[in-house]
Order: sequence, then C-alpha cells, then structure tokens
Amino acid sequence: MGDPRSRELELQIHTAVELVFEGVAAPPCRVAVPATVYPPRADTELLDATLAELRVGRDARLLEIGCGCGAAAIAAALRGMRVVACDVNPLAVAASRGNAERAGVGERLDVLEAGIGEDGSWPDAVVGPFDVICWNTPYLDDGEARDDPGVAGSDGLGPLEDAGLLDLAGEAGWTGTLLSALISRPDVLAEGGVVLLVHADTARGELAQTRWRRMGFATRALARERLGGDERLTAFAAWIPWGGLAPEWAGKVGSTNARLLRSRAEPGRRLFAESQTEGRGQRDRNWLMRPGDFAGSWALDPADAGQPGGVGDLQLKAALAAAEAIACTLELPLPSAHWTHAATLSERGVAVRWPNDIWLPSGKAAGCLVEGRQQGEQNSIVLGIGVNLPPGAGEQHEFPLAGLGELEGFSCGLEEFSRYLDASVASLFERHPVVPDTSSILVRRSLWALMTRWLADGRCCREPGQAWGRPVGLGEDGNLRVISAAGVMECREVAGLEWGSH
Repeated sequence: MGDPRSRELELQIHTAVELVFEGVAAPPCRVAVPATVYPPRADTELLDATLAELRVGRDARLLEIGCGCGAAAIAAALRGMRVVACDVNPLAVAASRGNAERAGVGERLDVLEAGIGEDGSWPDAVVGPFDVICWNTPYLDDGEARDDPGVAGSDGLGPLEDAGLLDLAGEAGWTGTLLSALISRPDVLAEGGVVLLVHADTARGELAQTRWRRMGFATRALARERLGGDERLTAFAAWIPWGGLAPEWAGKVGSTNARLLRSRAEPGRRLFAESQTEGRGQRDRNWLMRPGDFAGSWALDPADAGQPGGVGDLQLKAALAAAEAIACTLELPLPSAHWTHAATLSERGVAVRWPNDIWLPSGKAAGCLVEGRQQGEQNSIVLGIGVNLPPGAGEQHEFPLAGLGELEGFSCGLEEFSRYLDASVASLFERHPVVPDTSSILVRRSLWALMTRWLADGRCCREPGQAWGRPVGLGEDGNLRVISAAGVMECREVAGLEWGSH
C-alpha cells in the first residue's frame, strides 16, 4: 500500500460509489464514481450552475476538459447542448460513458480519453470548433492533495489521482496552458465562442484573468463559492473581445470621442490615436497628450445609458477598466475578480477619485469621459479614456499630472497597454450574446475598494451650501453617498464638489 500505483490498482476492487447529481435546469441523474475518479463536489456544482447561465442555443457544442464522472457534461446535454467530454483517466471515461447512457444522453455526449498536453497541444481526437469550452481546472499542489479528504490514502498520489487533482508546476498552471493552446489553435473555439473556467484562490488562480487579458481576451467573473475556511472558488468566462473586430488607429485626430459620435459608430467600434489635439476631460477641461500617452474611444450600446445605474454606472465601469489595465501591466490580480484585490493596486499607489479618475501619489494619471449625442431618432454614446504612460507629466490647470511610468515594475509600451485596456473595457462593457452582463454590484464594490486609499486620510466633501460630510459608499446609480450632521446625502455631480479635511 505504500506505492501509490499499487494502491490505485487495489482500490479498483471496490464498488463504484453511486451519487445523485442535481444539475441546474436539468433532471437529477444518478452517476457512478469509481475510485480515483473525481466525484461531483462544490466546484462541479459551480461549473454546472455557471454553464446553465450562459445564453446558448440548443445544439450548441460544448467541450468539457477533465470531465471526471461526467456529471456536468450530462447536465449540459440534458439542457440540449451537444457535448464532447474528455479525461485522461480511462476509468473516468468509462464511468462518464456509462452514466451518460443511463441518463439517456448517450447520443448527445461523446466521451474521449484525451486532454490538453502540458506543452499546450491539442489531442487529435478533439475536433472543433466549440461554442463553449469549460474546465474545472485541477488546483491543488502536492501538499494540499495529501490533506484533501477526497483523496484516498496519504502516501502520495497515483498517476490517475495526480491527473485529476494537481495543477501544473510553474507560474501559469493549467489555466495558462489552456490559454497557450487556444492561441496556437484558435480554430478550436468557434467565432463568438466562450471559455468557462473554475479555479481556486491559489496564487495561480488569482492571476488567471490577468494572464488572459494580457493576451487580449476579455474576461468576466460570473460566480463565486466560498468553501470551508478561507477557500474561495471562482468561475469566469473569457472570449475574444468585440467579435474579433480590430481597433482603428489614427495618427493624429482632434478628439476620438467627437469623431466616433459624428460617424454614428456601431457598438464595439474603437478609435485609438497616436496624437489627440482636442481631448477633453470632466468639466470641459482640456486633456493634454504627450508622445507615448494613450487616448482612445469606444462606441457603446446606447441602451446602457438607460439601465438602472445610467451614466453613473458607466463612469464607474470606465474607472474600473482603466485600473484593471494598470493591474495587467503590473501583473496583479484584478479587482473585478474579487474586491480584495484592490489592495494590491493600492499598495502600488493607484487610487480612484470618484467617479472615474485614476490618481498616483504625484498626480492624476488617467481620466474617463462618457458622452452622448442624438441625431434624429438615433442615439450614440461613447467612452473616452486618456492615460499618461511616460512619467513626469507636469501640471495641468489646478491639479498635478502623473504618468504610469512612475510605478515600480511598470514596463509597457503604447500598443501593449492599448491591448490590456481594450480587453478590460470589453470585459466590463461588451454585451456578449452568450455571457451574462457585468454585475453592477460587483463594479461598485470593486470601485469603492479602489477609492478607500484616496479617502484613507479622512477627507470630507460637500456640495455648495451643504454641510461637510464623510463619504461612506456608492449608490445604485453611481452617486457618492456622504454622511453629515444633516444625514445621508448623495452627490450626483463632480462639478462644484468641494473636498477638504473637517
């Protein structure tokens, strides 16, 4: 029994465990789980629940990597998807096939003994394109697996248990390996397709979305599950932003916002400029641009302005997108993945001033402006973002300017930064046909966490003629909630708002 391989062989004399898996929007199904095969657990349920939320049509093609006993794949097939499930454990393959037949979905579910190679290669048996690719990725290291109550024995893992439980060594892990595999073989994912991953809050897991965005993918956290203790699971979607439409670059332009508004640009069109001569910020201030700085605009869906949070929510999303692009340059976890990650940016000196300016200790580094125009019966709305990249931006009007180049560890050129920012804007704004929209609650929680550094010195604010008060949070429409002797008020306009220590 001391040899892991021998222990795995001896386990096979035991009868498979019978369980009932209750998938979301699917009939319950009985599944047999042999020894060494990963059983349905909280992470399986999270994967299934998130898959059920995707807006996919009947007969959409799903590839599940690492299917275990097939519970999530069977539930997806019961909901109408056509599924290819794969696992490197032959016992998992046999169990999944038998469980699929018993559930009556054998014709809709093909099970393969295969998996992504450690070098990011695709097995020949996996033939795309797939509308959805999902993976409840192995996330334990060897020490954690030994202590896991779901692992039989404590003398080390056998090769089958190893494949189902252990993440790869190195920085990226299996989530990074899948990313590399998709970059080398983009045809495996259908046009408009989505990748859905479940990971734990390990160091690799917390950086997973950052790594995908650095390679140009949009990502969106869809669900979380807290387990016993401090362990947290996250499910996030990733996709090629804006339907693969490339941004337009202009050598010199007056205002990227104005040009998109005049052209009545469709949602998803972007215009980035190497030089912008008439850029504007809040309160109609000029926004100076130097060589190497970023200036760009995105045409948004006009319906966004009519949502419950209105323009206020759009401004908060814009600030979060800019902050997360900075996190990508520094290879830090994203605040939208979990609000606690805002602390890692704050420790580097990055803060948000309500509602959408990015400040460093030496001054303002980025600003956002949402503008709209009505031409006849057609409404247009655009988001403009300006970011100072080189250090030493100097003075503008009554406040100092800073550049991201002042941040320790910042090493990023204009083209690279534009890719990170474009992916981050898509992650928060794009109305993807398959992926649920961004949660406004998540945006406000993350933004408030990014604002706390700026407010940590006890600063207060007031509108003209009102009492001084202390900011305490963000309202549902993006307003700043302030508590004073007169009670709780909500600030709606940045213009005229006074700040001080009282």
